[in-house]
Order: sequence, then C-alpha cells, then structure tokens
Amino acid sequence: MKKLLTVFALLVLCCGLFLCCVQTKEEPRLDELQIEALRERYPVYTQDPPTVDTYPVPFKKLCKRIDTFAYVEITGEIQYYSKYISMGDAAWDAKNGSASSFYEYPAVVIDDTEKLFEQGEKITIASNMMFYGYEPELSPGMKVVFAATGEWHKPKQYGFSKIGTYYITEDGFALSAFDEKLYQMKKPLSGVTLKTLMRELGKLK
Repeated sequence: MKKLLTVFALLVLCCGLFLCCVQTKEEPRLDELQIEALRERYPVYTQDPPTVDTYPVPFKKLCKRIDTFAYVEITGEIQYYSKYISMGDAAWDAKNGSASSFYEYPAVVIDDTEKLFEQGEKITIASNMMFYGYEPELSPGMKVVFAATGEWHKPKQYGFSKIGTYYITEDGFALSAFDEKLYQMKKPLSGVTLKTLMRELGKLK
C-alpha cells in the first residue's frame, strides 16, 4: 500500500511539473540582435516631411481611433493618382483649391483584429505623396499589418502610415515600421510572432 501511495505521489508530482513547464513556456520571439540584423530589409521610419508638424501621441490612444488592424499581402506595384480635395468652403476652394497627389498599393486581406473584412477581400492602401519616402515602401509579395480606418477616396481604399504598421517576415515575425518607444508603447511588439501581434493589437482596440 505504501508503495502504491509513493508511486501515486510521484505521478502527481510529475504531472504538476509538466503542467508548470507547459504554462510557463515562452512564445518564440526575436532578440535585439536578430531584429537589428533584419532592419536593413525592414527599416524603421522616424522622419516626417519638413512641411508637416507632428506630435507623437501614445500608441494606445491612437488605437482607439482606428477601426481595425488588417493583415494584408501587397499584390501589385505602386500606383499614382490625383484628386481634388474640397475644404468645404466654396470661396476658399475657388481661390486655393487644387488637385492633390497620392499613391496606393493593391492588397488582399488575410485577417484583421475586428473581423471587419472578409478573408481574401481586395483593397488598396494609400497615402499622400507628401509622405512618399517617409512611409514604408512596399512591394508585391510583402505582408504587413496596418491600422485601417474607414474608406478613403475610393471604395475599399484605406489610408495607411508608418504608425501602426508592422512588416511580417517570411518566417512569421513582426517588425515595426515606426519607433515604438517614440509612441510610448509600454510593451513593444517588434520581434513577436504574427499570432501574438494580432492578439496584442486586438487588446489595444
């Protein structure tokens, strides 16, 4: 009987140790050296156009203003277009109004944090030409997560910027396109897996 109790106690102990190990197992994450080695391919953009005054707002506050974080694959080359933007004042528009230039990338949605998109939905992501060179330069086949808010100038077109954009590497790790420290992120996400990134960004919404 004592032997049975001893064996039972050992089994319970082993099970407890096993569960402890499973629960405390850390998710894979790139270290600082690995992140730095990838930065030539996935750069951080820290500058803004000289004509634009910006003030870094805490990232958590910015997250409350967006609709969803979308994980997309870029499917085509950059495209350029112009659009007349009205300021809502006819007199001002007549005197000062002019066409503004923009650029956009076609993309397909893979997933998003708030489930506002259908998987496989085709969209475009766009930015003003004044930010060209100050925002991530994308190319066909690249995968990124970006902050999407409302439709822009066209149906299924969404504005994007470096803030809230994460490159997704070929092996599924996330690297920010913006300086996370500058935007007061208490828990930087560069180096985490895509799964962890989407979960954590979802919490911030």
